Amino acid sequence: MFLSVFSRRNGSKCCRKSSSCCRQPRLGVEVLEGRALPSVVGASAFQLANVSAVVSEMPQYVPNLQGVSFYLTSSNGKPAHTFVIQSECWHADGSAGFTGTWAGEGGTVHQVTGTLAFDAQGNISIHFSWTNGQGSTNSLQGTITRVHSPYGDIAAFPQVWHLEGDVTSPTGGGPGHVSGNGSAPLLAYAMP
Repeated sequence: MFLSVFSRRNGSKCCRKSSSCCRQPRLGVEVLEGRALPSVVGASAFQLANVSAVVSEMPQYVPNLQGVSFYLTSSNGKPAHTFVIQSECWHADGSAGFTGTWAGEGGTVHQVTGTLAFDAQGNISIHFSWTNGQGSTNSLQGTITRVHSPYGDIAAFPQVWHLEGDVTSPTGGGPGHVSGNGSAPLLAYAMP
């Protein structure tokens, strides 16, 4: 009686603990193939909607391209270039910073730093820069896409990637538009 009077004076709609308005939804248990599993029966649609909203906000991380070496040909007839991603560090938003090397004409190797991120269309965009031989900075802006292998996702065969981009230089030189494929080195194991 006291609980009932107190609740009514307080303005609460709940007058007793056993009232249906006070019950919290509980997860049930279903038995499937001899295993007891939690069931979402009894969980409100609001609770399930909140869970899916939280899951959808997780960022999509760019793939691990550490060790991938690209052989790039130029559309203007310049000699081919080699670009290697040596290290990669992921950021909270799903993008990644990386370091690597760019080897061009004359075999000169330049250290590069850059970023990988997904663009609005879901492609992997790449941007990196390096100091050229004249003391200024060259840069490459482009996209990387996965080339589907006839071997599928067999771990023994590295994934193949295609880079398409444009090299800009303040001196006006450089290879211009470059494209080519790359993959990580194939590891060989010696049997004892």
